Amino acid sequence: MTVLPTPGSPREFTRADGARIIRLVPITGAVVGAAVAALAWVAHAAGLPAVLVGALAIGGAALFTRGMHLDGFADCVDGLGSYGSPERAREIMRQGTVGPFGAAALVLLLLGEAAAVGALAGRGQWLAIGVAVGAARVAAVLGCRRGWAPSNPDGFGALTAGTQGVLAQVFWCVLALAAAAPTVPGTPGRARSPWP
Repeated sequence: MTVLPTPGSPREFTRADGARIIRLVPITGAVVGAAVAALAWVAHAAGLPAVLVGALAIGGAALFTRGMHLDGFADCVDGLGSYGSPERAREIMRQGTVGPFGAAALVLLLLGEAAAVGALAGRGQWLAIGVAVGAARVAAVLGCRRGWAPSNPDGFGALTAGTQGVLAQVFWCVLALAAAAPTVPGTPGRARSPWP
């Protein structure tokens, strides 16, 4: 469950393993968010144009996660764009190839993300960049709430569907909101950026 090399041989994941992994995904998001913010700061300090700062930061995020989320996003869009039955859509999603819908959606997504990060870097909003990347991982916890059935009976999604209770969801949402509060423009006592 990581792009980093780890010792030991692969083993079957249990539902308890999946629940624990999903519960801790926002911590991974915080690490990736800090790395992306640092990369954007370095690129900005080097005097690169805002769009290039954003592109390098988003490219770095894809490298840090080996593009797993981008691949899954493209697969999902291809399946939804098939206009077929749910079974056909799931079959397309499992193929692992990127079709025209997925490619177009990826281009739009990456352009939007690069523009947003570039704009935030231009205003010195390093915390906002880190929080945006980190808080996005809270969606994984919310997506595994109890009572939601998995769309596909096989795979990691089915293993983790329904494993996250209200307490975990509330905890991560409150933490994400608390981290984001200093980034809101006009907030009284708004934190200044710790980096020049």
